[in-house]
Amino acid sequence: SVKDVALETAPSGVMIADADGVITYANGAAHEVFGFDAGRLVGQELAGLCRDRRAAEGALSSARLGTPWRGEIMGNRLASPPFHLGMTLSRAGGDGILCIANDITARKRVEEAVALDESRLEALWVLDQMADATDAELVTFKLDQAVRLTQSRRGDLCLIHISEPTRHRSNS
Repeated sequence: SVKDVALETAPSGVMIADADGVITYANGAAHEVFGFDAGRLVGQELAGLCRDRRAAEGALSSARLGTPWRGEIMGNRLASPPFHLGMTLSRAGGDGILCIANDITARKRVEEAVALDESRLEALWVLDQMADATDAELVTFKLDQAVRLTQSRRGDLCLIHISEPTRHRSNS
């Protein structure tokens, strides 16, 4: 039927689970999202596809009660590290649960890159406003920003080193 073709060719992962959260149907995109061979998602628990099982169980409970859940959660993929998963859960007929799943890792990387660029621009704007700052204030600001923007622990050590008084050895 047209509905079957639509489900099977949908670009998003579409899964249907029973009242216990066990998958009874999964389209090809769902298998791709989670790294399973065709047909292997059937029989798996929906909550088991998520890194935070407790959060996934809460989302499933919401859907079971008739309140759709939509959000982002870390997904588990076979033989790969966890990934960012956009997921929608809702009740589907009787006791079934409909799950729409998308790998949103690329979008999250872009969001992180944009946030980093915004932080860099903010730091440059503040630096531009520091025309009357001393060299020591400029160095401290630049190192603080380097640590903040890179989340580097080495930068923290550098700040400690620079702020410590210099001790000179006498050659006597």
